[in-house]
Amino acid sequence: MAKAAHRYKGRKITGRFLAIPHDVLTCPAFTELSAQAVKLLLDIASQDRGNNNGDFSVAWKVMKARGWRSEATLARAKREVIDKGFLYETRKGRLPNTCSLYAVTWYPLDMCDKFDVGALAGFNAKGYMPKLVVMNTKPVRDWTLPNGGIDPK
Repeated sequence: MAKAAHRYKGRKITGRFLAIPHDVLTCPAFTELSAQAVKLLLDIASQDRGNNNGDFSVAWKVMKARGWRSEATLARAKREVIDKGFLYETRKGRLPNTCSLYAVTWYPLDMCDKFDVGALAGFNAKGYMPKLVVMNTKPVRDWTLPNGGIDPK
């Protein structure tokens, strides 16, 4: 036991960190993202404090401080990340000074009074995962008919 503790000495993370599940990084939708979309996703997720998913801002003033140089590139990356299902808009921006708010879909949504009405109902957790289509290959038997409705051949 003492030898095991010795191996991990000095490896404790003391500051904040960003936890991204492997199913996010290995899903096909993530590999199809552009470099700008991946950077935006990391910039948005870095706003996480553990209790504020759904309260992330992609406002130009916030993103400019993170190194973004073009509003058009930011808008394209934001649309791509939303379309792929990694980001969900919890509040639409309004004039004069209300910014849109977003949530990443690999964390559960943390409720906040800033959300639009119905934001929780539309939230699709793990929206980036491919949808599985289950096809029923067995014939459905109707037991009101003789032999369950299936012809014995």
